[in-house]
Amino acid sequence: MLLALALIIKGLTAILIQTIFIRELLVLFSGNELTLGIILGSWILFQAVGAGIISRKKLPDNYFFFSLFQSFIVIISFFSLILLRNSRLILDKLPGESFSLIGISLISVFILAPFCIFDGWLFKLGSSVITDKNHAHKGVSFAYALEALGVIIGTAIFFVFIKEQIMVINQIFILAIFNLASALLLALKYQKCSIKRFLFFLSSILLITFFLVSLKTNYTGEYLSKRSLGNLFFGLEIIENKNSKYSNICVGKKDNQKTLFVNGRPVATFPYDNTGFNENFSHLALLEHNNPKNILLIGNYYGLINEIVKHDVKKINYLEHDAILVESFKNLSKDELENPVVDITITDPRNFIKHSTQKFDIVFINYGASSNLNTNRFYTYEFFTLIKHALKDNAVIALTCQGTESSYSEELKNINIHLLNTLKKSFNYLKVIPGENNIILASETMINLRPDHLFYNLKKRNIQTSFFNKQYLELLLDNSRNRWFWDSLKNNDLKYNLDLKPILVLDNLSFYSAKSFLKHKSIYSWINKINPFNIFTLLLIVLSVCIIISRKRKYFFLEYIAASTAFSEMLLILSILIAMQVYFGVIYSKIIIITTSFMAGLSLGTLVGYKISIRKNNLILIKTCETGFILLSVLILILFKKSLLLNEFILYLIASAIGIAHGIEFPAVNKTYLSAKPKNNIATIYTVELLGSFLAAVSTTILLIPILGIPNCIILVILIKLYSLVYLKLTRG
Repeated sequence: MLLALALIIKGLTAILIQTIFIRELLVLFSGNELTLGIILGSWILFQAVGAGIISRKKLPDNYFFFSLFQSFIVIISFFSLILLRNSRLILDKLPGESFSLIGISLISVFILAPFCIFDGWLFKLGSSVITDKNHAHKGVSFAYALEALGVIIGTAIFFVFIKEQIMVINQIFILAIFNLASALLLALKYQKCSIKRFLFFLSSILLITFFLVSLKTNYTGEYLSKRSLGNLFFGLEIIENKNSKYSNICVGKKDNQKTLFVNGRPVATFPYDNTGFNENFSHLALLEHNNPKNILLIGNYYGLINEIVKHDVKKINYLEHDAILVESFKNLSKDELENPVVDITITDPRNFIKHSTQKFDIVFINYGASSNLNTNRFYTYEFFTLIKHALKDNAVIALTCQGTESSYSEELKNINIHLLNTLKKSFNYLKVIPGENNIILASETMINLRPDHLFYNLKKRNIQTSFFNKQYLELLLDNSRNRWFWDSLKNNDLKYNLDLKPILVLDNLSFYSAKSFLKHKSIYSWINKINPFNIFTLLLIVLSVCIIISRKRKYFFLEYIAASTAFSEMLLILSILIAMQVYFGVIYSKIIIITTSFMAGLSLGTLVGYKISIRKNNLILIKTCETGFILLSVLILILFKKSLLLNEFILYLIASAIGIAHGIEFPAVNKTYLSAKPKNNIATIYTVELLGSFLAAVSTTILLIPILGIPNCIILVILIKLYSLVYLKLTRG
């Protein structure tokens, strides 16, 4: 009973620590969700190292070391958190400055490796002691199910007791108490070692407990939290740090300036004179329109509303889906938002546009760049198609993109090409005003942008500006500047940005990585040139080689099935996470629910699969599971193709179904493998699965989804699992 409880606490701890570190790393990596693959890949890889490599070392007393490792595992996570929050200071990175791909990978490895290695080792130790040697497969299956049960309980604790506003350091303290209590109870009941070792172990626990109790005091906990956050945004005094269901919101102060960060990315500085940009961005679109009255504003409002109201507009609909972010904005600068023509609507802008009957003259999208999935959802073909239905005749949509006054690098060129390709596919007419920030106007009707017409409207409306005059407009809209811009972008690349194929997010990651590490130019240049057909061709070659290996190595097919199932489920789960962010923008808070839905299905499936594997032919059961996985993947593909996944609950059901399919299969594969090769490490199949998950994690978000798109990734899964049936047929033959 105590050991079962310890394994449940292990699962509980793992999901909560994973959630903490995913959130913290997303903030460190400026909210780019494509780094999720690297984060999860690092997590899985070092769990595999712990379960399959380090755990091969024979220990004299598994109960003792299980208790010992459990007592230290949360302490390890505390020091990893402190290291994470000092990463910018150590690597001399300014707040908001992006990391290169190598930097992201190295940080993920160093931060996650200590906890994950011990967590994987704990799984092996728990599997070893929960049952006897004659039923090794039973121990692994039970440990698997109990850990999944702990994940479910951990999620409930997170949402019911811990909640989002409790300091992360205090969350770790709570977990430490759970683990220390479990470790101590286990040590007292199952202690079979010398009294000296036991006293040493007990003293260590008491010292750690004393340390944690001192940490719990309000002064120490709050001090460490503020100090570590101050190092994360070094050079700034942290005056506000909150978590909403959409993001982390932090306000830092230096001298008399305050900067608002959303998931580690600076979105506004108060006070800040950005008059030049705000005048260009607002007035070019408003002066082009002869009578702009109804305005839709999506994104950062600061300074922009003050310019828009100069045009005697009737109403500005300001959309923001995060109420906590709006409150933070108001605390810093509320004058613009209190203007009587401004109507603040707290809602998802996509959902608002989809259901609104209002029509707009001008739409401003002011997120700066689609550097993450949360903002990318407003720069896709699907969104532009949706917003067209909310436009009046002669309406104009205005947005910006990174630019330059000198020469375009390949990475910057790709960002502009792919965004413009997407707009061209959606609107009949485009105009680009080049600069450090390229201003883009799109419409279904002709856009002229004649300096004399704009200046006439400026005078007619009696608008006072700091920069706008006739000479400035003639220089800004000079034809030679426009020709230079389009000549700089000459390229045959016809890719465009889609909800489920977010190539602009990869482009932005490439751009910021190249600025930090020049060698990344060749890496991303290679990725952008990959043809989807080549990926499928390479896969077919690899799978065919695996058939040859399976003919020479008798039980290779079981290792392939385990690895391919783990690869496929990770690819599908990441696809669901990406889809959830695209459709709802809530991955920051809902990633734990998707994970728990999967683990709940996995737990149920493992218990059911274990009972079936005792009575039935395991090869037949494996074949049935593989067929079921293929049918499930086909169903998911149809749902994506028909856009039927626009409901969170359906996504949770799919995650559970993936877990059930995997859970039923795992005991059958594990039992068959250990029956044929009893001398192997009992965690071999578990380790093989972790390696399969690792390969999917590191390739899915950085390579497969941006290049193939989610629907084609699911087709790839179907192909991989069809080969499993081929292997089973060859083996039985």
